[in-house]
Amino acid sequence: MPEHLAAYSNSPVISETSNGDGTRTVVYGPTMKMSTYLVAFVVGPFEETAAVDVDGIPLRVVYPKGKGHLAPFSLEIGAFALRFFSEYFDIAYPGEKLDLVAIPDFAFGAMENLGCVNFRETALLADPENTSRIALERIVDVVAHEIAHMWFGDLVTMGWWEGIWLNEAFATFMESICTDHFRPEWKKWVSFNPSRDMAFTVDGQHSTRPIEYEVISPNDCRGMFDILTYTNGCAVLRML
Repeated sequence: MPEHLAAYSNSPVISETSNGDGTRTVVYGPTMKMSTYLVAFVVGPFEETAAVDVDGIPLRVVYPKGKGHLAPFSLEIGAFALRFFSEYFDIAYPGEKLDLVAIPDFAFGAMENLGCVNFRETALLADPENTSRIALERIVDVVAHEIAHMWFGDLVTMGWWEGIWLNEAFATFMESICTDHFRPEWKKWVSFNPSRDMAFTVDGQHSTRPIEYEVISPNDCRGMFDILTYTNGCAVLRML
């Protein structure tokens, strides 16, 4: 890869070697056994914060060059969520490190690649002094959601896509619990109510579907990433 670019993956770097031609070779350590959709390689003009030690796990925020002043808030919530979930589940974080990576052009809101979570910039980077409370809450929700996936989805993965709610409804539920502990004054479960009501409205239609149903084709799978899986699933879990 070009020497002037930074590179990140699921596991820590074992070695870096200059090839003498303007490129270098980066070698990463082996990961735990995991699903292939969780593999990540991020290469680009990035910088990263100094690592924060969270009970033995190095945590960093990776950002496009020049945007380091927008990283401290997500570093704070990342450290809180990583420690919170490790204690809540009483199961150690399954990776060796955790990088939260802000990518300028990213199709999804975020993706829970083990140890190398990718985010849209707007879902990770912010200046709390000049950002609305609702936007900050969104960042906390997304960071907590993706870190919850390190257990729900990464450490344990559903056998097939009809179990996607085991990833997304549980991660949404745990995101809300974590956010509520991080900023109790935000009253997270109160602000959850409008989205819950929207999910119940969709679920009240004749065209609704169960939270879990048989997945045969790729289109069946894509159709499950909706308000019924995330929000209705979370609401049902909370009721249970």
